[in-house]
Amino acid sequence: MGYAKASQISSGIHIRQYSRAYVIADKEQKSRVVFVSVDACMISTLVKTQLCSVMFTQYSTILEVR
Repeated sequence: MGYAKASQISSGIHIRQYSRAYVIADKEQKSRVVFVSVDACMISTLVKTQLCSVMFTQYSTILEVR
C-alpha cells in the first residue's frame, strides 16, 4: 500500500484516522444495520475483519451476521 523500506522502523501516529459509525434500527422488523465510514484512501481487509470481530464481541446480544 505504498512505498516503504521493509527495514524501516517507525512508531507513533503518522496520520490520524477519523471514522464515524451509525446504527440504523427498524423497530417493525426488529433489525439493525451498522454503517462505519473511515476517512482514509483505503483500508485493509485485516482492519475490517478486526473491527467486525470487536463489534461482535462487545455487542453480540444485539448484532447478527447476515
